[in-house]
Amino acid sequence: MLLSALNGHTGLADAPKVADTILDLMPDSGVMVIDPDLRVVVMRGPVYERHGFDVSAAVGRGLHDVIPAISWARVGEHWSAALAGERRTLDGESADGESDHWLHFAPLRTKTGIVGAIMIAQDITERVRVHEHTDHRLVQQAAVSALGSLALRAKTLAELFEAAAQVLHEALGSDVVMVLETSEDGGISVRASAGEEPPRPPEPSPHLRRSIGDMREAGQTLLTPDLAAETRFRAPGLAAEGMVSLVAAPVGSGPTAFGELVACSRRRAAFSEDDLAFVESIANVLMATVERERAIVETQREQALATRREEQLNDAQRLARMGSWETSFASGTHLLSENMRELLALDSCTTTDEEFLASVHPDDRARMRAVMGTPPDDETTAQFRVRLPDGRVREFFSVFHAIRDDAGVATGLRGTVKDETDARAAEVALRRSEERFRQGFDNAPIAMSLVDPASMCYLRVNDAFCTMVGRAREALYELTSAEISHNEDRPATSENMPRLVSGELDRVVTEKRYLRPDGTEVWASVNITPVRELDGSVDVLFGQMVDITERKAREASLKAQLDEIAGLGEIRRAFEEDRFELHAQPIVDLATGETVQRELLIRMRSRDGKLIPPGDFLPAAEKHGAIRDIDRWVIATGADIAARGIDVEINISAASIGDPGLIADIEDELERTGADPSRLVFEITETALVEKTEVAVALAERLRKLGCRFALDDFGSGYGGFHYLKHLPMDFLKIDREFIRDARTSEGDQHVIRAIVGLAKGFGLQTIAEGVEDQETLDLLREFGVDHVQGFHIGRPAPMEDPVAP
Repeated sequence: MLLSALNGHTGLADAPKVADTILDLMPDSGVMVIDPDLRVVVMRGPVYERHGFDVSAAVGRGLHDVIPAISWARVGEHWSAALAGERRTLDGESADGESDHWLHFAPLRTKTGIVGAIMIAQDITERVRVHEHTDHRLVQQAAVSALGSLALRAKTLAELFEAAAQVLHEALGSDVVMVLETSEDGGISVRASAGEEPPRPPEPSPHLRRSIGDMREAGQTLLTPDLAAETRFRAPGLAAEGMVSLVAAPVGSGPTAFGELVACSRRRAAFSEDDLAFVESIANVLMATVERERAIVETQREQALATRREEQLNDAQRLARMGSWETSFASGTHLLSENMRELLALDSCTTTDEEFLASVHPDDRARMRAVMGTPPDDETTAQFRVRLPDGRVREFFSVFHAIRDDAGVATGLRGTVKDETDARAAEVALRRSEERFRQGFDNAPIAMSLVDPASMCYLRVNDAFCTMVGRAREALYELTSAEISHNEDRPATSENMPRLVSGELDRVVTEKRYLRPDGTEVWASVNITPVRELDGSVDVLFGQMVDITERKAREASLKAQLDEIAGLGEIRRAFEEDRFELHAQPIVDLATGETVQRELLIRMRSRDGKLIPPGDFLPAAEKHGAIRDIDRWVIATGADIAARGIDVEINISAASIGDPGLIADIEDELERTGADPSRLVFEITETALVEKTEVAVALAERLRKLGCRFALDDFGSGYGGFHYLKHLPMDFLKIDREFIRDARTSEGDQHVIRAIVGLAKGFGLQTIAEGVEDQETLDLLREFGVDHVQGFHIGRPAPMEDPVAP
């Protein structure tokens, strides 16, 4: 039995039983027991077998001979501490560096002192790897976020390239990182690097030119565990530097591709698919910035050309490429300013309607003809395009009004025109860059969100976030981040938001739970960073979330296992330190009002004297077999009480019903104490009876032969009541408190109670009603013919020194 193995052992001879108990609870672990001379007594479990230990040959040998010297250097002091009476716990890598283990060292005690030491080893490699993988992903996500923030702050390309190279080098642990610019003709140049000095780019051979051309066109990614076997992209310069593995992602694709982002390592297979996705995310940020810079450069180039031309024109021409014109209805001619003539690329400052309209784009001519033929009552505007002789199309915005004589009659039109071509092109380039950012956000494989720092409402979420929290995008836009968080975890992020927005914090990293609409919870690792404007104010809060629900479940399972071990240890110590006690609840005869017997209820005291309810220790005891030792302690103590002339009821657990030694133990206690057997009422539940009917019947018959009495508890909660009444020798039926609790108001419960009383009387049995809480219920049970009652209204459980205290 478990408790005997844990606390009742007389020496190291019981060590195998202790090891078997722990391995039953933690089947994937390993257990080693040593004596004070550091000789191995027990060595069992799959942990040792997986590491090639011959566990059978280890027994009897010295600990120094069984474990490697490198392992002894790490754990020797902990074994010594355990032999000295200390408990220690150690997490770390195994001696071969291939796995991680949780090690717990403890003294092995008997009542006379320490006889040895025990170590429990559990393989936690998977949990450690999950932590490391999650941490690695968080580092990468934070790096993408930080680089995105730099891009939004309008850093130069050179600064951004250097930052990207450094971020990749630190996050990947690579030897060399390069930002390469490739040209259509196969040329390569290193724009930025980190780590070691990058190798000199090779001269582009025909094969290399074709490879670069193909990669530019297709936007091809590379994850190469061994460069010697790579056929898609030959890199003699890298091989010459001793680089073995490589991960690369394109910075753009097609005709506008910029180049490649490359990370190399001297280790084989140094990079994973996650690392490839990380490099690709960084490359996407760089390409979006490259496109923005190209648009800016192109705009600046156009503006520079316009400025050079404007410097050659008059002052009016320098005013933002604006021109003016007047139309005379009487002559049908247009008088253009010099700048207007230049904008339209006309030869003369005087034109007819047809000459003027000939410069207008064909799709806009009809509209402009209508505008010029209908004088406006007030100032009005019009947009139109002009096709220049060289084929270029320019976009213009015009403001004009009617020219009137003294009588108010419209005699012509006067207007001003502004060339907005460059501004429109810049807007299109900016929209394209923003769209690329949005696409990368929406399609990211990890959950992302943008939150308004003022209202904490969601401004944008991606599909991965919707999937993780189980909500539609439209529904999330109506909620705040706190509203979908678990109540207990809302302070985890909300308390730090003011500090994040004020600039006191650069980011908030935490673990929290989100509550799905169906009531389920999902754990997430959350990383929130602010995206700031040029003036330093926070525009939005950028969040990245990784689902860690599975890891949390594994941690909770491990904690439950450790709590069970701790609970069993506390039961063992309670026996050693005499911290168990019995409380008694009186059972009263309704006819006489006298207490006829008392139900004994087990309780345990903590070391500081606090009372521990049975629900906190009995489940673990029942699960692992310790309940049998508790039953025997209660029987022995109950026999002592019965010997004082007090009738007592003793509960027998389902685990003890089938124990062949139970009857012998009861006989021994009756002989030891001299107690009258009729003063002992043994009680089992109907639920336990369902599981072990034949064994329970045999037990009841033997108890009756001894002269003891028998009670069936919780009658009515099962489905075999009639069968038990016919075959089970008993004296009392205890009516389940479920029917007593609402008997005052429930006619159904009243019918059940009457039926049970009738059945009991028919079989010659007495009834006991449990859970009587008030006088009205007591009067009702007396009316129904119930024989005995117990409950808080009659008397609460109290220590045996005062067994009938209310």
